[in-house]
Amino acid sequence: MIRIADIISGSPGKDLPDKDKEKKEPPKETNPPPNVELIKTQSEDSSKIPGPSLTAHIPAREPSLMELSKSMLDKVKLESSQETKTLYNSLTDSLKHNCKTLLVAGNINLDALKDNLSAVIDQIALGNEEFIILTNSPSSSDYIYNHMVNVSMLSIILGKQIGFNKSRLLELSLGSLFHDVGLLEFEQLIYAPRKLTPEEYEQIKKHPILGRQILEKQKSFSTQILAIVSQHHERLDGTGYPNNLKGDKIDEYSKIVSLVNNYESLTHKRPFREKILNDQAIRMMVEQKTAFNSLYLKLFIEAVSIYPLSSWVKLSSGETAKVVGTNRYSLLKPTVKIYLDKQNKRVEAEHIIDLSKQPNVYVKAQIPEESVESKAKG
Repeated sequence: MIRIADIISGSPGKDLPDKDKEKKEPPKETNPPPNVELIKTQSEDSSKIPGPSLTAHIPAREPSLMELSKSMLDKVKLESSQETKTLYNSLTDSLKHNCKTLLVAGNINLDALKDNLSAVIDQIALGNEEFIILTNSPSSSDYIYNHMVNVSMLSIILGKQIGFNKSRLLELSLGSLFHDVGLLEFEQLIYAPRKLTPEEYEQIKKHPILGRQILEKQKSFSTQILAIVSQHHERLDGTGYPNNLKGDKIDEYSKIVSLVNNYESLTHKRPFREKILNDQAIRMMVEQKTAFNSLYLKLFIEAVSIYPLSSWVKLSSGETAKVVGTNRYSLLKPTVKIYLDKQNKRVEAEHIIDLSKQPNVYVKAQIPEESVESKAKG
């Protein structure tokens, strides 16, 4: 069986450019033993607190510089998160409006979409990781537009990892934003709360060609964007559709969107199935890695991580934690915040650990958000 480690640390072969071969190897991880408890920081001895006779003349303690810095940082993070969510919603609303206009009136105005995509690219280039959290969040009931936006954002993230400049990222993101426009002709089927019949699935498989035909009527889309729309379900080994293209017959941007589209679809709930956890989705893609560009798959895993930000995990210590930081050179060892102790009770004090610095503690499994969040917030 192919392991995740095979694609993370293995040589990507001929797909790997020379400059990538020169990268330093990530440090090897030690294999932590099971059932080792986390070392808790002991609280200060309460006997050291001065008695009443001494405290009468002691002024109220002012917050330390570290406490002020943390408070300011939390405020900046909150504002940044709100701005990112606003940008995400704006892009989704603009896409929905343009798609409906395109299908009804046959025309489109890309100015607002391009402005939003440009802003997203700038934020991702500056290291804004909130977009990864948003793309991994539950979709609305009108999920098709969330899916198209998520694929566009994840394509930007992967394109940045590959080394694309802003011009290429803008073209890639615009094509991936419209990659499923052909599916909008089958809304009744895609929102059906059941598994499709073989005949219905064959109908759905026509959406890449139909999407290209819709966009070809516009003069706003390049040939590469049209290729994304028609090829985003093709696979390197020829197992995709609609034309069973193989290898170099598939456009470069389409190889990126094919990979990202597959991951986004697996990790989100659909009317006919539940979502698949991120680590399981990555494992599935690694096991069918002949379908995807091996270098792109490796870079994508490094970018979004095996346990993405805000995902929930069970630790080898028995505690339940939320991922608050990722480590590109130690993908199985994120930074986590403990919410529930090993008795499954809410912890009182904030406790954050970088698992890459804790050889005896590791992630035992990713767990569904809905199974822990109500108790963790209580």
